[in-house]
Amino acid sequence: MKKSKILIAGIYGQDGSYLAQYLLRKKNYEIIGLTRRRKKFFKYFGIEEKKIKIVQTNYNYNSLSKIIKKFKPHIIFNLTGQSVPIISWSIPEKTIFSIVNININFIKSILNFSKQTRYFNASSSDIFSESKTRIDEQSPISPDNPYGCAKACSHFLIKSYRRRYNLFLVNGILFNHDSTRRSINFIGKKIINDAIKIKLKLKKKLYIQNTSVIRDFGYAKNYVEGMYKIMKLRKADDFIISSGNSVSVKDYAESAFQNLGLNKKFIVNKKIKSYVKNKIMSKNKKILNKTKWKPISNFKKMIAIMIKEEKIWNFKNAKFKI
Repeated sequence: MKKSKILIAGIYGQDGSYLAQYLLRKKNYEIIGLTRRRKKFFKYFGIEEKKIKIVQTNYNYNSLSKIIKKFKPHIIFNLTGQSVPIISWSIPEKTIFSIVNININFIKSILNFSKQTRYFNASSSDIFSESKTRIDEQSPISPDNPYGCAKACSHFLIKSYRRRYNLFLVNGILFNHDSTRRSINFIGKKIINDAIKIKLKLKKKLYIQNTSVIRDFGYAKNYVEGMYKIMKLRKADDFIISSGNSVSVKDYAESAFQNLGLNKKFIVNKKIKSYVKNKIMSKNKKILNKTKWKPISNFKKMIAIMIKEEKIWNFKNAKFKI
């Protein structure tokens, strides 16, 4: 039986690598991974790179159109692009190119060479402004940083091309989701990593800016399953992908410390002027009803999983039990 081809842009990233592992377990897909340059992450994550066809690209239209024309993939997951909102203030041009331009290049390539291809755009909760109520797919889009603006533009492009050309284009609106494969720039990863270092006496305290901030935290390995299920539906649509469980950064940190048997006195709240949204909460009923996806909604369970994962991959010789 001929295997369906799935193309993952950003194959070496957090979501791309987890998605590749998830699809490899299904054994009925040929996976093509796009990257700007080859890396050695797969061996580190226990992924057999020989089972994935790695293709280098600069993501311009000429390059992507040739790739789409050659492989005619059944599904494309676009998980590439600059992904740190605060950094987008320093590099707005690069952020916009890596999000908006690449989306346009993919869509044009699909339109011209492979109209049957299904396309997933990694949208973001940063397209929304702070809200006192839970955000759903109908909430007003009002970004407040260059990263959010780029994601919002791509979000609207997906909707526009879907309506005009009847293409299978999907926005997966991803809320905070972390793992050991995440950059230390992200709060969930930072808390877990620093907590383990304090446990091992490699660090004295965990410094966090504004612990009162409330976020919908999720686990990346769990989220890629939601992405996949969306792309198996009959009709293209836009979906919030979230745990649906919002907690404060303070509660998140204290839970991680409790899990490791640490005193919360080692958590230091640095109250500074911040342009980060104070409260972002989600409503994920649509994806739950349409796909039967099951997010890890218990944040303490998620933290326990992440601590175990972080210890295995980044603190292999640490002598403490979890």
